[in-house]
Amino acid sequence: MKAKVLFVVEQLEDSRYYSDLFHWLESESYEIWFFNLAQFKFNEATLAHRTILNTSSNYFMSMIQLMRLMHRFDVIHAHEFIPAFYSVIAKLVSFNQKKLIFHWHHGKSKGFKPFIMASFSMFFSDRIVFVSEEMRAINVGRKKIRNGKFKVIENGISVDPSPVDISRDIDICLLGRLREEKGFLQALEAIAEIRQIHPQLKVKLIGSGPQKEELKNKIAKLHLSDAVEMLGHIYNPIPFLHRSKILLVPSRSEPFGIVAIEGLGAGAVVVASRVGGLMHIIDHNKNGLLVGSNDLVGFSNSIHELLINHALRTKLSEAGLEKFNLKYSAAKMAERYTLLYKELLNGS
Repeated sequence: MKAKVLFVVEQLEDSRYYSDLFHWLESESYEIWFFNLAQFKFNEATLAHRTILNTSSNYFMSMIQLMRLMHRFDVIHAHEFIPAFYSVIAKLVSFNQKKLIFHWHHGKSKGFKPFIMASFSMFFSDRIVFVSEEMRAINVGRKKIRNGKFKVIENGISVDPSPVDISRDIDICLLGRLREEKGFLQALEAIAEIRQIHPQLKVKLIGSGPQKEELKNKIAKLHLSDAVEMLGHIYNPIPFLHRSKILLVPSRSEPFGIVAIEGLGAGAVVVASRVGGLMHIIDHNKNGLLVGSNDLVGFSNSIHELLINHALRTKLSEAGLEKFNLKYSAAKMAERYTLLYKELLNGS
C-alpha cells in the first residue's frame, strides 16, 4: 500500500520543482497530494497533480480545513514557514500524531513575526529540511545537531539532454525572478562593457517580477535594446539554456540557486556570484566560474574569456553536466526524500 504524503504549499507562481518532485515520488510508490493555503490554481502543466480544493477564504479557515484532512495522510510535508506554521497548529490542536516536515526553501526569516512563526514551526516539526548547507548554517548555526532533526536536501530538477546538433546561438542567458537581489541591473552594466568587445552579442533575459520596467529602462539607457531581449516568464526555460553558451547568475544573495543547476544540466557554462548556495554548486574553474557579487570587471572578464575560449567552455560544460547527473537531478532529489519518509514512517 502506498504511503500518502500531503504537500502543504503557498505557491503563487508556476513551479517545475513541485512538478518534478511529484512525478518522481509517485514513481517511488508514494501518493502525493497538494493543499494550497492561498487558493492557488495550479497551471496547466500541473493539472494532473492530485489537489485538494481549498474552499476557505483566509488562513484561519484554511487551517481548520487542514485539521480535517490530516488523518488521511501518513506524512505532512509543509513547504516554507507559513504553511509549516499553520500545519503545526493544525496538528497540535487536533492532537494528530502524523509526521510533519518543515521544508525551508528560501533564506532567513526577516522581521519579528516571521521569526516567531519559523521558530515555532521548527520546534514542533519532526524534521526540518534546508535546501543548502548555507541555509542550515544561517538559521540554526554551524554546530552539528545530534538528534538528526535538521536535514540538508539539495534541490533537483529534470533536464532533458542537449540535442546532439544543438547550435548555441545565444551568448548569454539571464534567468530568474526580476528582483533586486538577483543582481540583473548590475549584470546589464557588465554586458554593456562586454558588448564593446563583442558587438554582435546576443542576450536573453527570462523571467518576470517587480523590476521589469526598471530593467527595460536600464536596457534602453545602456543602448542594449538590439542585444538584450526580454522574454518574460517561461515555464520551461531549458530549451533556451540548451542554446546558451553562458548562464549568468549575478545574485546578491542566493539560499540555493536552482537556476544554476538548470544551467549545469543544460550544458551552459555558469558564471555566478560567490554567494550563498551558489558556492556549493559551482566549483570555480572546474565546472563554472565564481565572481564577487559586485565585481563588474570580474563578470566582464570571465564572460569575455569564455566567449573567446571554446576549449575552456567545453571543459567547464562537460564537468558541470557530470556534477548535475551525480548530485542535482530530480531522481537524486526524490531518492533523498524517499529515505527521509522511510526514516519518519519507521519511527527513526
